[in-house]
Amino acid sequence: MQTTLSILDKIENPKDLKTIPESDLHKLCSQIREKIIKVMSYNPGHLGASLGAVELAVGIHYIFDSPKDALIWDVGHQSYAHKILTDRKYMFESIRQKNGISGFPKISESKHDHFGTGHSSTSISAILGIAIAKMQNNDNSHNIAIIGDGSLTGGMSFEALNHLVTTQANVLVILNDNDMSIDPNVGGLQRHLNNIPIENNYFTNLGLPYFGPFEGNDIQEVISKLNEQKEKIGPRVIHFKTQKGFGYNPSQSGNATHWHAPGKFDVETGNATFGISNFPKTYQHIVGKALCELAEKNSNVFVVTPAMASGSKLKNFETRFPNQFFDVGIAEQHAVTFAGGLASGGKIPFCVIYSTFLQRGYDQLIHDIALQNLKVIFLIDRAGLVGNDGATHHGTFDLAFLNCIPNITIYAPFNEQELYNLIHSIPYNISGPLAIRYPRGNGVLDKEVLPLELNKTPASFITLNDNGKHGVISVGGISNEVSKAIAFLKTKNIDLGYYALQKVKPLPIKDLTAVFEKHDKIFIVEDGVKIGGISSSILIWKDENKLSNEIEIIAFPDEFIEHGTQEELYESIGMNAESLVKRFQ
Repeated sequence: MQTTLSILDKIENPKDLKTIPESDLHKLCSQIREKIIKVMSYNPGHLGASLGAVELAVGIHYIFDSPKDALIWDVGHQSYAHKILTDRKYMFESIRQKNGISGFPKISESKHDHFGTGHSSTSISAILGIAIAKMQNNDNSHNIAIIGDGSLTGGMSFEALNHLVTTQANVLVILNDNDMSIDPNVGGLQRHLNNIPIENNYFTNLGLPYFGPFEGNDIQEVISKLNEQKEKIGPRVIHFKTQKGFGYNPSQSGNATHWHAPGKFDVETGNATFGISNFPKTYQHIVGKALCELAEKNSNVFVVTPAMASGSKLKNFETRFPNQFFDVGIAEQHAVTFAGGLASGGKIPFCVIYSTFLQRGYDQLIHDIALQNLKVIFLIDRAGLVGNDGATHHGTFDLAFLNCIPNITIYAPFNEQELYNLIHSIPYNISGPLAIRYPRGNGVLDKEVLPLELNKTPASFITLNDNGKHGVISVGGISNEVSKAIAFLKTKNIDLGYYALQKVKPLPIKDLTAVFEKHDKIFIVEDGVKIGGISSSILIWKDENKLSNEIEIIAFPDEFIEHGTQEELYESIGMNAESLVKRFQ
């Protein structure tokens, strides 16, 4: 008996899609949505944004001609339907897994991924560059930026639109307006989009032809409106309203923030299928707790974050202290300089930002904060390897790019208790900009953090064991793997001195000197890149003081590390406990 193929079964690439009758596209959208939901239920990823963009992906590939017509999805976590339609349907179950396909568009992965977009707000700049390059080659094919999930608030998108309008480039900007980033969008632009006039709006005032708003979850309307755009050339904007999580009842009617990336869940009920325990709590929970406790005692404590309130566990702070909390949206540069302004005004600003996104505010960090020696405290979330989000999101560079900036003090706490202590004590012991970096996920303690003792200053350097011919210095969240390796070796009667370096800039010279006097060989294990990191500072100090100790640095290699679980990735670069055991012997 022959099995009847579904519509999706017949499609390998966009050419196959064009053979499907338009009347069947609604069914195809449902089948793509079912596939995304099924895979995400056991292989967690970004669900809500991609569910909302299914009709746009189908419509774009039905009307336009990728890869001749260039497409850029921004931010890239809305691109799952696009991946399924472009030669990756059978690989989709491997998404975000080690050796599987990426969770974001990636040039090296597919000819249909014209630009990588793990970070937001880059699509219009990139597509304009592609279009201008085509013009030089007398190629007037279409160039499309699909910008959504809060990406339009990023400063680069404004800069690119300002440039776009002065050109004759054949660029279509598709605004996928779902009123969300991870959390609901904030600011005046979203209010404008919610009640946008057809004429005399933000886009038309810049000089860009504007079309919309249209229903982006109605495949017939999407096809109709994109067909009209295919006959046009030049810079223009079409505005579609979509719903994040569309087409799956639990995500469509539930908490949209939760369904952005819900983890494993039961498809029928939407209920989580992994156990939740109180301990160990995540580093992010500890940060949220400590900040609330600080604000209870001091009304000058302010928290600033660029669209990371939920991920960094700041929603409770926002609820309890709304006048001291600012989510500025996807606007990292503004977040950093705004925090500097608060510091200039006598407040105590904590700028809570993922390591990978602080890269986007680097000039502001140097010019607006460090150069002026302003007392801004940066809580750098997701430092180290973050796992399945991959190369675009790993926090591998913060120690190196902070280490070279004058005036800044940097801490890398040993565990969540030390992180808690630092947050509580630092506001009263700060002379300039300060950064505290911490990893993603669960801490290592099996109990609640303890209240900080009054007037106690957290240790710059923790001596965990000072015996053994050789010594080990750990920097950052990798201390958990180092601790396990050293504990295992102790069971084999191999003793190592072990020291956790917490204040990594400026270096605690007195403590380092004592370690170098005690051990002839020292391993430095750093949760960041080897080149330019804290290990480099220790080597410079060693050479300047003409010390003869043998040093072995174990840190991230000079390459971009791909996606996989944190455990898989640390093993792949030789920095999990088992690998460290071999290195230490």
